[in-house]
Amino acid sequence: MEIVSVQTFEEARNEMSEMRNKFVREYFVMLDEKMKGDICWGYHQLIKGMTFLNKEEMGRQSKKWRQRAKEGKLKIHAYNNIAKTSFDGREWHLLVITPYKDGHLKVLHPDPAVVMIMKEYINGYVFFFKRKENRDSIYEYVMKGLDRCS
Repeated sequence: MEIVSVQTFEEARNEMSEMRNKFVREYFVMLDEKMKGDICWGYHQLIKGMTFLNKEEMGRQSKKWRQRAKEGKLKIHAYNNIAKTSFDGREWHLLVITPYKDGHLKVLHPDPAVVMIMKEYINGYVFFFKRKENRDSIYEYVMKGLDRCS
């Protein structure tokens, strides 16, 4: 029989604290590196870090989302279009891309940036906009003529 090491509460708390500190550092570095034209940021699943998208990049991404929404592979639920204040007092307007498979909500691991910086659990890919108008225009484009309620 193999003995498995069990993490103590204190070790788990320290590990979570270290993770949160890492995300906070990355958050401030990301904000310092923001370039003119960047309209939103989010956690990039492939590079395991935070990144900005400018208007051109978001335009290309929105077209992909629109196609996937038409195919029933994702939705942007209006009830997720909320404003949240981060730990540093900045207000962000969230856009949550919720994936679907075979007509059912696809459950994802929580977005670590949302958990660590906003202290929220949200299922989906989350993008943070400084301007509500930018977030709302993406939502309107992607979901135009599609089911927004379910």
